[in-house]
Amino acid sequence: MEVSPQYFNHIKKPASHYYHLSGSQKPYRFLDQITFEFKPVEPVEGIFIDYGIKHFTDQGQPAGLEDRYTPMKSPEWAINRERYSPPDPRPSSLSNLIPPMQLKEHSQASLNRILNQPYKEVPSLNQFWNMVIAARKFETVSGYDNTRGFDTQPEDNYLDNKEDCLEARKNLLVNLLGFSDTGVSIGGDLQFIYQFSSEWSQVEIYLKDSGEVTELNLYNHERGVEIRFPVRSMESFIYLFFQIFGDIYQLDFNKLELFEEDEYWVNEFKYTYNFIDISTADFIKYIRDGDSILSYPQ
Repeated sequence: MEVSPQYFNHIKKPASHYYHLSGSQKPYRFLDQITFEFKPVEPVEGIFIDYGIKHFTDQGQPAGLEDRYTPMKSPEWAINRERYSPPDPRPSSLSNLIPPMQLKEHSQASLNRILNQPYKEVPSLNQFWNMVIAARKFETVSGYDNTRGFDTQPEDNYLDNKEDCLEARKNLLVNLLGFSDTGVSIGGDLQFIYQFSSEWSQVEIYLKDSGEVTELNLYNHERGVEIRFPVRSMESFIYLFFQIFGDIYQLDFNKLELFEEDEYWVNEFKYTYNFIDISTADFIKYIRDGDSILSYPQ
């Protein structure tokens, strides 16, 4: 099946938009700010959009040298969790592709068509913030900020956490979010895959030896739709972490009642380094134990 590419886009708002949101009780929905496009989103002044590199061709062939390495072992809960069982025989045509015009409709309709979520439970506000902070933690482990280039990293005082960037990110993916470290490298980049339980879809993340993210995508096998995400966008990770955490615990983050004050804090957390000094192992355990990472003793 030929791949039909789509591109994740978070609708940017000017900084002035957030100034007066603190304390506002007007409704806010994170997903309302997301669309999917048919071509990479054009950068605007002051905003760099990097969709990374493709490790597989549209025909499913490796785009670089394929090699093997010793993977990180998954925890028992991740090994034993349910995964979607594909139909047999598998679809052999493009008949299940989403009609292109339908993806240009309202963002929530697009999201529902792509993942077709059956989740019943409403997550807690603590679970919402745990995933927002997990996205920021992933970006800033060891003081390296994934949203910035190597030449524009934060000051040295943020580098007190001496954890290895690659190991910390692997730990978050495998032990918090249930990704499989496949033990496959493509062009020298390590491959991590999360397979959903509710649909024949998966998230792929590729990491360099340095820990740098080089590709982030969500692929729906049945429809042949590949959504590519900017690798330096916190919103990319928030969206995918919501989908994955929701899949693991049968939660629908879209049902959670939020307000513009929450939007204010989501934007504020995009710039925080407050969680760097929490060891990745403690960070994972705190969330896995059901606690709010915002209440972690500093």
